[in-house]
Amino acid sequence: MKTAGRRAFGLAGIAGWLSLGLAGTVALFSERVWASDQRDDVETDHIDAFDDLGPRAVGVFAGPDAIGFRSSRAGLGAEVDFVLGDAAAVSLGGLWLPLAQGGYRVSVGTPLFLWAVPFHGLYLHPRVTLDHRAEADGSLDLAVGMTLGWELTWRAGFTVRLGSGAAYERALGGGANAVAGGIEPLFDGSVGWAF
Repeated sequence: MKTAGRRAFGLAGIAGWLSLGLAGTVALFSERVWASDQRDDVETDHIDAFDDLGPRAVGVFAGPDAIGFRSSRAGLGAEVDFVLGDAAAVSLGGLWLPLAQGGYRVSVGTPLFLWAVPFHGLYLHPRVTLDHRAEADGSLDLAVGMTLGWELTWRAGFTVRLGSGAAYERALGGGANAVAGGIEPLFDGSVGWAF
């Protein structure tokens, strides 16, 4: 009897080691599948696991903007960004320069989202702006600039953006008060909504 018990115990041990070895071999050489995407899936992964509103496509922003430290170059404006993919958008903006006695600024840019999540995280925003300032004899100024900043978007879509950088500007026309040209600091701070 003792030999039969030992033999059964030995066979059970061998079977256990074989099944463990087989499971390890299957796990080692099989392809890992973490998720299965189907055509009719509606779950999206973009900002966090709780955000099921789909990827953001448009951002609408409002806030102050300034080129340089002169008060006639600062104003309040609005901007609309249209997402081109996971990492870029096209921005169109307009700005009222209240201290320039009827001045305005229009801008076109391409925000680049360095974390490949639109309207969230580190961004680089190159842009071209055109200023018209009535107080400077109808001065028309062209500036090419770039800001680096941080944008934070909450789940519902509210977003805050803060950045700074530099712009090179040149006078295209105007009187004696026109911009002489050169490099100026560029500031960007806005709040908005991403849809």
